[in-house]
Amino acid sequence: TTVKCYGKTTVATLAELAAWQVEPVTDLEISSSLAFGGASLDIQTWCKVKTRKHADITGLHNVFIAASSIDIQGDIEADGRVELRAAGSIDLREKTTFLGLTGSLVMEGNDVDDHADIDFVTKYCLEAGDRAVVRKSSRNSTAGGSVWVSGAKVDIHGDFDGTGTVQMAAVEEFNLQEHA
Repeated sequence: TTVKCYGKTTVATLAELAAWQVEPVTDLEISSSLAFGGASLDIQTWCKVKTRKHADITGLHNVFIAASSIDIQGDIEADGRVELRAAGSIDLREKTTFLGLTGSLVMEGNDVDDHADIDFVTKYCLEAGDRAVVRKSSRNSTAGGSVWVSGAKVDIHGDFDGTGTVQMAAVEEFNLQEHA
């Protein structure tokens, strides 16, 4: 079954986001910062989800985003579990920061590209069907949490500081850069 997305909806307020969530059949672009006041964010769509640069999403507990692709350019503040799942690509852009102490981060997509800075408590999990990349600009830290990265091709340039267990697996190519 092929699902069609009908254009793009740009939201700048929580009310506009809630209205889009009623019928999420357009690509979603978050253009302004949104403060959730301790609530959780749950986005499920067949379309694309994007946050613009400087469109920070703060005050979250848990985050679940499932979409055709996910492009995060603004900062995210969540103290619980952050789960990003995409049929296509997940991009955490350079200068994106996960503010505060995120409980765990799980990313699953065909192509996952992490430029972000993330402080996590328990788990950093990146699973890619094709390509998993942790960029040189990425600074990920924990106090004993675990790291799991897997994909057909795994390319690690960024840092993981203070980790407990680290596991990485690649089916075709594994590239661990000197900086990592």
